[in-house]
Amino acid sequence: SPTPRAAGRTTTPAPAAPASSASASARSLDAAAGLSAQRQQDLTRLRLDGSWGVQLASKYDGVVDSSLVAQNGTHTFYTADILAEHQALRSDPRIAGTVYLLLATDFGKQRTWSHTIWVTLAAPGLASQEEADAWCRDRNPGLSDKERANVCMPRQLVPPQG
Repeated sequence: SPTPRAAGRTTTPAPAAPASSASASARSLDAAAGLSAQRQQDLTRLRLDGSWGVQLASKYDGVVDSSLVAQNGTHTFYTADILAEHQALRSDPRIAGTVYLLLATDFGKQRTWSHTIWVTLAAPGLASQEEADAWCRDRNPGLSDKERANVCMPRQLVPPQG
């Protein structure tokens, strides 16, 4: 409703931010905090000892992946979608207890990234890249090499290196 102003004029108050925008912002902050907390916990658990694991997901806020659908129903992954994807992978009984959340800068060969990239890894105790490749093939039958690399890619678990 109009608000009285001096000299008898009235103005209409600016509309409040839409509830959906405010709640989306809160969800994003909650998800970012959840991702950070999980990463801190996992950094203390994962041994970067040269063994092999597999990268199950790698995303940054706002990335578009046309081959996957985010929790939000689109192909655009936001922070809440990245957390939901990680939690779904973490709760998969086939790999339970071996899933970790890191940043791309926490391990392996380093590049200059323009985004904060969240990486979900499984580290089921694989001794070689060949074992990791076989692990990915066994769990993703019917996918082409390109499709499989988007959801399961061998990664050597080593400290960050230039």
